[in-house]
Amino acid sequence: MSGTNPRLVVVRGEDRGQELELDVAGEVRVGRGRSADFSLSDPSVSRHHVTLIYDGRGVRARDEGSGNGTLKNGVPLEGEAALVDGDELELGETAIKLVHPSARVIVDSAPAPRVERRVPPRNLRPLVLAGAAALVLLTLGIVAASFLLRPSLAPAPPPVAAAPPPAATQQPIVVTQLPAEPAPAAAVPAPASPARRKPPAATPSSSSPAPPARRPDEPKVPSAARAAQQLYEDKDFSGAARSARDAAERGGPDTDALLELARDYAAVGAGITRGDANADSSPTVALTAYQDALAADVRSGRSVHSTMIRAKLAKVAPAAAHAFYDVGRYEAARAACDMAVNYNVGGDPRVAETRKLLEDAASELFRRAQALRSKDAAEAEHLFRRILQIVPPMSPWAGKALAALKE
Repeated sequence: MSGTNPRLVVVRGEDRGQELELDVAGEVRVGRGRSADFSLSDPSVSRHHVTLIYDGRGVRARDEGSGNGTLKNGVPLEGEAALVDGDELELGETAIKLVHPSARVIVDSAPAPRVERRVPPRNLRPLVLAGAAALVLLTLGIVAASFLLRPSLAPAPPPVAAAPPPAATQQPIVVTQLPAEPAPAAAVPAPASPARRKPPAATPSSSSPAPPARRPDEPKVPSAARAAQQLYEDKDFSGAARSARDAAERGGPDTDALLELARDYAAVGAGITRGDANADSSPTVALTAYQDALAADVRSGRSVHSTMIRAKLAKVAPAAAHAFYDVGRYEAARAACDMAVNYNVGGDPRVAETRKLLEDAASELFRRAQALRSKDAAEAEHLFRRILQIVPPMSPWAGKALAALKE
């Protein structure tokens, strides 16, 4: 992948502004402990809170059983989850943002440059060899003709010798068209590519059969990627995934990229379908499904459907916030409220009502924690830290909980 290495940037909390560049593939331990690769001073962060895995292309996150849990874009992180440029992880009162613009070039740039670099080495040699072989055959023919005609007519060789120039000029035409082919390759996404395929179809008549056997195979991967992308833009998610998988099965240098593309296209379709099916009956399920679809859409290259998916998220976020509260998932309820604000629906009455209920819940948790301090200090600390997760920093209960933790 081209571009800068991914970076972790603390955008909220005591360590705001702290950064870490992921310049080597491997695992990065994030937490408050001394053994952490990315150390944070936030007391609400566990010693080994979360692990980030960088494989040289993408970044994944895994919560390590932290006391307060980890939120990805406001939703609790369960197991491992892929991160894309702009995703935020919330660890206690600290928010870490992934800055990784290079993760968006899977479709836009990756297939096209590979074709442009690799086509000449696979085509130029066979064509040059074929042209050379044709010239040798023509030369031998001329020599043979000169011996056959010499007994009957002495001046015959000059006219026969004059014949090779036209034939020789036809062979360079086959070779000179090959450099012309990579030039349009820079515009692989453009629909004018069929015009580039016609010249190779016309040349076999003037050269050996070897070149045409290879040339039709070369554009298969890029054309299939463009076909899959067009289906994706038309919201035919299953068709787009199938087209990308079919192209990958043919083999070639872009097989892995096409398989990854197929998975992302399928994930977007599955996420949207699941979200739409649960938007009214189970907004919490719909919220998670839409978030998975949004992440896959960003990974697929151009965020083609991000605006549409964000609109769906905005529609379910207020209802999801209230639903999360009803089942005691206070941290997720606060995250859904924050998401509603980010998507310009923070004025929804359900958001204000949920925030008030969370303040009441924080009050009750603080009362319980105070009563447990002398009996069960560990449980009291857990409750104080939970308060920090369910109310914003400006809440009076957040201030009281933080002061209690520092005592």
